[in-house]
Amino acid sequence: MTSPAKKIYEYILVKYSLIFNIILLIILVLAGFWFLVKPKLDSLKKGGPLDPTIYGEIINSQKTYLNQIKQLKKDFDSLNQDRIKKLNYVIADKPDLATMFVIFDNLTRQHGLIIDSISADFNAGVFKTKISVSGGDYRTFKEFLNTLEKSVRMMDVSNIQVSIQGNKYTFDINTYYLSQ
Repeated sequence: MTSPAKKIYEYILVKYSLIFNIILLIILVLAGFWFLVKPKLDSLKKGGPLDPTIYGEIINSQKTYLNQIKQLKKDFDSLNQDRIKKLNYVIADKPDLATMFVIFDNLTRQHGLIIDSISADFNAGVFKTKISVSGGDYRTFKEFLNTLEKSVRMMDVSNIQVSIQGNKYTFDINTYYLSQ
């Protein structure tokens, strides 16, 4: 046997179950929206971490950067290969001992000087050469220095030693290359 209170409870439960289910469904939907969807929507608001305008600005800056790179590539492709060879002669890709010796030999021969000794060392983009020459007079010495100064290859004379006996001159010359 069932008690009258239990019967009333079952009667209310059966009669109003649809309404209870609808109210429960509405509460679940609202809770789901409040805890799951609303935080995502808040992140899309202006200044939020997923703000579409921020990504639009980033995309625009990347497009500008890409256009700059394309323009640089276009400029590079339009360079004349002869000009590139000249630039490579001014500052070499790598230290080339033989080429530097030939350059110094040609410069000294131009001025009637004789190479007594030559030594070289290269480190971190600098090709250091110590060259001792003999012969010539003061005028020849000045002309040789002037030729070094006007040389197409980038050179710095860092030290000069002059020995009056035998007209000997020692130069410390730095030339440069692109260090990798």
